[in-house]
Amino acid sequence: MDNLGGTGLAWVVRPFPATPSVRYRVQLRFYVAPPQGEINADPMLVYAAPSRPLMSPANFNRTFTLLRSQNALLEGDWARYEYINEVVPDDTGVIWVAAGVEGSREGFTNFFFDFVTVNIEPISTSTTTTVLGVAPNSGSGRSQGFTFTFGDAKGWQDLGVVNILINDSLNPSNACYLAYVPAIDVLYLVNDVGTALLPGILLGGENTPPSFLASPVPLSNHQCAISGGDSIVLKASGNALILSLAITFSSSFAGGKTFYLAARDPGDANNTGWKPMGTWLVQ
Repeated sequence: MDNLGGTGLAWVVRPFPATPSVRYRVQLRFYVAPPQGEINADPMLVYAAPSRPLMSPANFNRTFTLLRSQNALLEGDWARYEYINEVVPDDTGVIWVAAGVEGSREGFTNFFFDFVTVNIEPISTSTTTTVLGVAPNSGSGRSQGFTFTFGDAKGWQDLGVVNILINDSLNPSNACYLAYVPAIDVLYLVNDVGTALLPGILLGGENTPPSFLASPVPLSNHQCAISGGDSIVLKASGNALILSLAITFSSSFAGGKTFYLAARDPGDANNTGWKPMGTWLVQ
């Protein structure tokens, strides 16, 4: 990138066909080199919209959304970026997606983009179940308390199963893959190969009968352990269900991970499908 004038833009852009007036969830993920120190000085660009990004640096701030480097996960000499946006195509029936970099220093700069993936899926307006997020939704470490929030327009009691999958991709194998069943207040962890549930634990919380106590026994596989005594149903009222889980990741599970959440009702008539809701660097 020739940046001798003190500013410059470089990006890759691609149109995707879509149905006009339908709301879509667009997830853009990509890796960038050189290392993080260089990226701090040259912000990344991300874009998803019904119209093509304007081809002028003067329009940069009005056209692109910055995904700052603190939202990236450093993996060796590569930083991973993830951006999610909702887009409603106009009559042209196209969603434009772009990723790039803004040069902010004078001189020549080389950047390398790789593993660029784009997932586009329609958002159903009739589905009553929702996934509302994870907190914290970014950071690093091997042990952390997380809260996971789910909802159902018919009330939280209509949630049949809520799922949490933590891995470097949407893959149940070698993952920290959890399932919680509100009706029986039991949290399950899936085995290492992603094919079966391990024996569950009773969480306990505001809506658990007084005669039951949360299990102090941890759930564990080779990727993570969930402390039963420190994990509870933090809140279940109205339409919202909030789980508070104390998770410790194993050292062999190191690297950048994504939180994927899903929720469905007992009859599976309303199913959110998997939604990426945050990232974590296991160190």
